[in-house]
Amino acid sequence: MTCLRKGGAAPSCVAVDAMLGWLARWLRIIGVDARYGDRPDDELAETPCLLVTRDRELFRRRRGPAVLLLTEDHVAWISALIRALGVEPFRRTRCPKCNAELVEIPCA
Repeated sequence: MTCLRKGGAAPSCVAVDAMLGWLARWLRIIGVDARYGDRPDDELAETPCLLVTRDRELFRRRRGPAVLLLTEDHVAWISALIRALGVEPFRRTRCPKCNAELVEIPCA
C-alpha cells in the first residue's frame, strides 16, 4: 500500500509537510497547486488544502482531507496523488520554486 487517505473530496490545493519539499516541487511541475514551507504542525493540521505527509501523528490529528505516504517509493507517491487529485499531468504546469502558474509566451 502506497498511502492511506481520509476525508472528503480533495480540495484544489495541496499542503505538503516540511519533510516533503522535493514532492511539492514535482507536484507543481505536473500542475498541482502545492503549498510548502516551514509551517508548524498545528497550522498544517488545520489547512483547508489536502494535507500530504509522512508524519503519522500529524495525519492522525488532521480533521480534514489528508494522505499519509507509507512507502519509500517516490514514483508511487506521485502516481497515487495524481489519481487521488484527478490531475491531468502537465496541463497547467506551475513554477517548481514559487508555485505560480506558468504562461506560454509565443515565439516572435
